[in-house]
Amino acid sequence: MPNWCMQEVYIHGDTNMVNHIYWELRERQRFCDTVLPIPLHVIGQPFDGKGTSPQYDWRCDNWNTKWEVTNILITQEIVRDDHYPTSTSFFKFNCWTAWDAPIPVWEELHRLGIEVQAEYEIEGTDCVGEFTLGEHHCRTLTDEEIKEREARWEEENTFVRYEEVIKNA
Repeated sequence: MPNWCMQEVYIHGDTNMVNHIYWELRERQRFCDTVLPIPLHVIGQPFDGKGTSPQYDWRCDNWNTKWEVTNILITQEIVRDDHYPTSTSFFKFNCWTAWDAPIPVWEELHRLGIEVQAEYEIEGTDCVGEFTLGEHHCRTLTDEEIKEREARWEEENTFVRYEEVIKNA
């Protein structure tokens, strides 16, 4: 069963909004809940212990993932760009989400005038996708791409194992 969805995300737009998203992501590890917060009436619903919680169901329905982003790595610190009529900022980050990409979150940012460029790969499947200019495209990897990916993963795993051997020596 697929578990994690790895993503590379670029955010660009109004400085105030982008600064807030950046701060929430970096300081509080919150992205989805910053853009599409779980409503208080959902948070206040009691969980009867049967099935799934109301918050879990809401996240799956509204974020397309069961949890907030995790394994966050800021790959481009925030940069302010004053070449537009209004001040804009941008930054890049990598993260993981459970099961799938948070496409509804990216769509909401696009609706708010924030440019989102994202690429993702769903672990355990041969699916990759991108979100650019408000449009989502997903495709299946070719056999050649699958072989390249598996070779890359093997190399990365070999490197990690070597690093662990050196560290423990």
